[in-house]
Amino acid sequence: MNRIALFAALAPLVLMAACGGGRTAPAALRARPVLLPVPTDPTVSYSVSFRAGSQDDPPGKEGLAYLTAAMMAEGATADHTYPEILNLLYPLASSYRVRVDKERTTFTGRTHVDNLKAYTALFTDAVVRPAFTSGDLNRIRDRTLAYLQ
Repeated sequence: MNRIALFAALAPLVLMAACGGGRTAPAALRARPVLLPVPTDPTVSYSVSFRAGSQDDPPGKEGLAYLTAAMMAEGATADHTYPEILNLLYPLASSYRVRVDKERTTFTGRTHVDNLKAYTALFTDAVVRPAFTSGDLNRIRDRTLAYLQ
């Protein structure tokens, strides 16, 4: 199976998992994924966006969308602590990150096609099953405050 066909098969699973699995996905998510193949590139890149951003922060809780997204991308999941995730990603030479804009939150990541199965499991867990631990919250909050100061 070539990597485009493999990604086309896996992408809907990631999107459905992000929507809650058993529920019917909204029309926008039932559409086929956008594939931009580069025949000479042995990597696969993911980008999953949600129509939620900083404009959705409740009054007095500005930064909540960022903090939540950062805990998903830089925190533990139901199956792994954050240090375990880093140790699993390192030999794959892969990573994922998040960007929170005013109207949209986007998770992106990239891996070599040979590591697609292991990487997809980690990426999906981060988006679908974050643990939201107090240790991750404190680490990310302290880092963010230090950056702002």
